[in-house]
Amino acid sequence: MAQKTAIQWTDYTSNPIRARHKVTGKVGHACIKVSDGCKNCYAERMNRWRGTGEPFTPAGMANVELFMDDAEMRKLETFKPRGPFKAGGTRAMVFPFDMTDLFQDAVPSSWIQRFFNVVEKRRNIIWQVLTKRPARAYLELRAFGRKLPNLWLGTSIENQDVEHFRTYDLREIHDLVGLLFLSIEPLLGPVNLGCDLIGMSWVIVGGESGCGARECQIDWVRLIRDRCLVTGVAFFMKQVGRSILSTVKEDFGHPDNRFFDAPLQLYRYRVADSHGGNPEEWPEDLRVREWPKVTSAA
Repeated sequence: MAQKTAIQWTDYTSNPIRARHKVTGKVGHACIKVSDGCKNCYAERMNRWRGTGEPFTPAGMANVELFMDDAEMRKLETFKPRGPFKAGGTRAMVFPFDMTDLFQDAVPSSWIQRFFNVVEKRRNIIWQVLTKRPARAYLELRAFGRKLPNLWLGTSIENQDVEHFRTYDLREIHDLVGLLFLSIEPLLGPVNLGCDLIGMSWVIVGGESGCGARECQIDWVRLIRDRCLVTGVAFFMKQVGRSILSTVKEDFGHPDNRFFDAPLQLYRYRVADSHGGNPEEWPEDLRVREWPKVTSAA
């Protein structure tokens, strides 16, 4: 059954696609990393610890078999969300497949189509699907043949290298879903969205957290925030991450903040929250958590 979650931009998570180890029988999740943003994947860490034990690599995928959890799918068709909901509306938001990618090659098309049928049936829920493979999402939605106005489809972006082609592929889906969004997390470098925000309704930004978290510069965050402001796209600051740098000295509200001597003079900041997810620890101009405006039909 969908589970309540601490993820700031959704109410529930669910993972009806699972993986079973071919030798040990252990059950967990599986995926294959596709870009630099996947390097410190939290789902892979959890899977190594209390799942199949396999990495999210082609070799790891070869050692497991995917299966669809029929009981979980049936529960998604009938479960009753309980408010209040984070966006303040009357419908719950569900983020399915947060431990894998629905549109990876290993997932059969029939499973994806079955999920779309659940989305169509449960119009009283907003389904937030996030993928690094928007090109396949386009093909599967075209094959489904009907618009899903309560499906919010997003793609993950970590730097400029992947930004343009993922947003281009995502934009092709605009007439098939309720809205499109970008999850720029972990933010690993400056991302100049330019005209690529056309067709987007929402941008979520977050620095990296966890072991080995890579640095996030606050200037990169502000570049995205300012672009959203100019274009009227809702901006949601999820977290600043664990390793924060800024070109100016500013108030991050932590007593151990100090000057950091880098090749370019930068200030390094600490926050008490290990994910940097507490807005009270951020500079005031970054305390922005907006939700996209949708019609009642979406």
